[in-house]
Parts: sequence; structure tokens; C-alpha cells
Amino acid sequence: GEALGYWKFFPTDDAAWGVIPVWGFATVVDAGESGLTKGERLYGYFPSASQLVVMPGSVSERGFTDTTPHRADLPVIYNMYQRMSADPVYSESREERRSILFPLVGTSFGLYHWMKTSDALGAEKVLILSASSKTALGIGCLFAQDQDKKVSTIGMTSAGNKAMVEATGFYDEVLTYDDVDKLDAGAGHVILDMSGNGKLMGKIHQHLGDQMVHTAKVGATHKEDPTKAEGVIAERTKFFFMPSYAAEQMKATKGGFLKEMMMASHGIAEASERWMAVTKAKGQGEIENIFAQVRDGKVPPHEGAVWRF
Repeated sequence: GEALGYWKFFPTDDAAWGVIPVWGFATVVDAGESGLTKGERLYGYFPSASQLVVMPGSVSERGFTDTTPHRADLPVIYNMYQRMSADPVYSESREERRSILFPLVGTSFGLYHWMKTSDALGAEKVLILSASSKTALGIGCLFAQDQDKKVSTIGMTSAGNKAMVEATGFYDEVLTYDDVDKLDAGAGHVILDMSGNGKLMGKIHQHLGDQMVHTAKVGATHKEDPTKAEGVIAERTKFFFMPSYAAEQMKATKGGFLKEMMMASHGIAEASERWMAVTKAKGQGEIENIFAQVRDGKVPPHEGAVWRF
């Protein structure tokens, strides 16, 4: 919350507590003079709560931006709300999968887009760590659907999740964390790291040496492991922050990037029906229980949790 500023979106009056933000859907119950319509469905970034008061700005048929003062300096993509009446592929039956996947696979698309437009920085292989994470699976899915891809993808995961990852068919090769020595040290690799496991990263960097073209640090599914370790090539390692990348691309494409991202995300959500089950919770007690399971890493990768207040 502190590191990425998540507590800033929906601040409390008590510094000891933070409101956990979530992506999902809401219904307008009071439109005021905003130009919105009572009863219409919105998608965006919300607090873990039953209601949110916003100050809609730049209202269009597609959506609006919340101009509440304390959000002015926060990444703009988090402040944008989409009107489902203008979404050509919206389906109420897909709301649950969209809630689970879109904030994650938006990052998947950003990384895929970067690899495509940069020719993978000249690398031949894209190594994706924590390959069972939903962000990683989104990247793998987009590459698997790309008939013109010029790189091969390697998913690296735990031994326990290897079979599940292989079953998706998204990666050209699936290795476990004990298979570092099986990486081809004669080919250039870009690493997309969802794990945040510094010890593992050090081993991979030392094994690949000059063939470790670049590492993009994205997530920290292995938050219990050290984030720094001996052997990491720091000058070729950089944090990838999707909101910043998206803002740059949206400006460069006059919004075209966002449309591409949404269409790609819908494709990933559709494909998820083959590998992801949805777990549901309703009301405070069930929500607290399922949140604790997610926090403690007890939810298997082929499941996603949705809650309703």
C-alpha cells in the first residue's frame, strides 16, 4: 500500500487503517447533474465498500474521469471509469471474469505490446517468472494468439503448478524454478518478473550472463523471499509500471492504446473459461475469509475470487 500508493485513492481519517482498492463494477444510484444516467453500469477502480462518491469530469459517451481533488496527482488510468453502454463487447455474464482479470491482464497487454513494438529488445526468448500468475498467463495467452510472433516464450513456475501451466498451452516451454540450468545461455533473454524473488533472479542472471538482455520487474508473488540477492545485473534491471507506460502510449496513440488493451483483455477473459474457475463471496464475513486466503497464498492459480457487498 505504501510502496505503490494504493492507500492514497480512498483515504481514511485514521492513519492506522487503509481502504483496499478493487477493480470491478458499480451501478449509478445518484447521477446528479453529471450527465450520467441513474441505473447505468460502470467499470473502474473502487474502494472495498458499498458506495463511492465521485466528481465526474470529461464526461463522454465512453466514460469519465474522477476529478476528486485528492486523486489529481494519481495515475490517470486509475481515475477513469468506463460506461458499459458504450462498450461493444460488454456482457453481464462476463463481469466476474472481467473484474478478476482486466486489471492484471491490462499489464499483460502492456508488456506484450512493449515486447512487440521493441522487437523484444533484440532477444530471442521471453522468460516469464511466476508463470501461473494471472498477469503472466495473460502475457502467454497474447503471445500464443499471435501468429506473427518472433520470439519463443518460457514460463517458469513451481513444480506444483507446472502441470496446470502446461495445460493452458500458452507457453512454448514450461520450466520449474529448479531448472535454471536448462535455460539456453546461448540465446538472448528478456525476463518479465512477476515473482520478485531476488535469489532466483540472481541465479538466472549469472547463468545467462551477457545473454540476459533486460529484466522488467513487475510483481512480487514471492513476497516472502528477498527482493535483492547476489548476482543480479542491476544496470539491466528496471521496474515496469503499467500506469506510466499506458499514459505514454495513450498520449502517443490518442487513446488507441486503451482500445487495443480492452479488446486484448476481452480475448484473455474469454480464453480463461478454459482454465479459471470463479470463487464467489458475499457480505463481510465471506469477504474477510476469502481475502485472508488470497493474502496467505492459499487460492490456487486456476481460481479467481469475486466479492459483492
